[in-house]
Amino acid sequence: MRQQACGQLQGSKVVIKKGAEIAQKYGKNMITYVGPFPFLVTTDPEVVRDVMTSKLSIDKPSLLYDGFSNGIGEGLISLQGNHWSKNRKVFNVPFKIGSLLQFMKIFNKKANDLIEKCDNDIESGKNTHLIYFLREMSFSIAMETVIGRRFGPDEVDLKNYVERCALGMEYVGELASNFIYLNCFIRKLAKMTIYKEASNMIDFLSNFLKESLDNYKNLRGTDPSYLENTNTIMEHVDKAMQENKYDGKDAVPDLMHVFVGSFESTAATIYFTFILLAMHPDIQQQAYEEICNILPNDIDGESEVTYKDTNQMVYLDMIVNEVWRLFPVIPTIGREVTGGNLTLSNGVVLPKGQRIMIDIYNLHHSKEIWGADADKFNPDNFLPANVENRHPFAFIPFAKGIRNCIGMRYAEMTVKVSLTKCLKRYKFSSNARMEDLVCENHVVLQMVKFPHMTIERRKKS
Repeated sequence: MRQQACGQLQGSKVVIKKGAEIAQKYGKNMITYVGPFPFLVTTDPEVVRDVMTSKLSIDKPSLLYDGFSNGIGEGLISLQGNHWSKNRKVFNVPFKIGSLLQFMKIFNKKANDLIEKCDNDIESGKNTHLIYFLREMSFSIAMETVIGRRFGPDEVDLKNYVERCALGMEYVGELASNFIYLNCFIRKLAKMTIYKEASNMIDFLSNFLKESLDNYKNLRGTDPSYLENTNTIMEHVDKAMQENKYDGKDAVPDLMHVFVGSFESTAATIYFTFILLAMHPDIQQQAYEEICNILPNDIDGESEVTYKDTNQMVYLDMIVNEVWRLFPVIPTIGREVTGGNLTLSNGVVLPKGQRIMIDIYNLHHSKEIWGADADKFNPDNFLPANVENRHPFAFIPFAKGIRNCIGMRYAEMTVKVSLTKCLKRYKFSSNARMEDLVCENHVVLQMVKFPHMTIERRKKS
């Protein structure tokens, strides 16, 4: 299966390369202005630790997150203060390992569906770009684990919804990154014109979530779109509502944030991994050999991958971490000092109201931390000795501290199951170079153009 170059929709996104140039020119800590508002921009792991572990700076600056909220509602990602803390406690429960283990069957089933699509594509010679199949897989996983519903056997219908959902994420990304849309009039005008179809998809998802939340108890067992015997994230939310531990008004936007967070991020991570392994056949071979040693009776990726299996995949874990280092799903995050003046370890005092931008992408590419080859793909960066000798906040793909990303384990499990099955079955190759992997910030980090990649079935030994 020959993966042709595939372009992304262009917009006023944060260009990552420009951020790297600014970081190199002004250093680890600098002040920049967004309009009239000063931001401390940092790639200093010690400052990052001070900010992320302080209760004085758990809130997020509305200037950076209002666009996101205007797109899909005020939810878990953008909530502030006690409101966020209370809701986060509710969502902590379904994202614990014990709860996530029940989703392993879904992760395996959707990875098998991915393999079937790739097989059909190879046999037919259609050369469908892999990112589309990955989006369909991650969309289906989010549907079943977050909501507890499936689209059914109509793949045309699924493909259509996934394409529209990706368009909706483009719309949300534009709202979040182009400050012109903070103007209510301009935002409404754009919603009615250039982003009409995309905003309609966001409205559809929101209504779909509400319908599912209202009806799953009555329709489960009679409506085939509702899954049975799946303890979904939505069910945990509903239980908390019934026990008066959670405000029902927050349910749809919070679930929307979780759904969106799991959709594009998973697909992007898996694609980044495949293209990097395609460019580095020696590393791909090591990963393949590790999988063969752990699953010796699995001929070509058809066996069920267990959580125990994934925990034994030490080298694959190093690979995924290196992918998240080079291409962190969320390249920048914001914090705001709201609980009083924050004194950093270096003695600098950040006054109440100070906005902070943590530049994860350039923190992960710092030559001071990662060496002269910081921009190269090298899983050995995550050998135990190397990890031990590095600052604990030098690697933060899911943030860290008080307000870390709730979906870290969920993402790890999804990604490793999919990679295990696909690497056992296929060999990936590409002539792309690291400098061809140009990225920009959408809702999550995305490539401006997906390079050529060839996928072929491995020969059975």
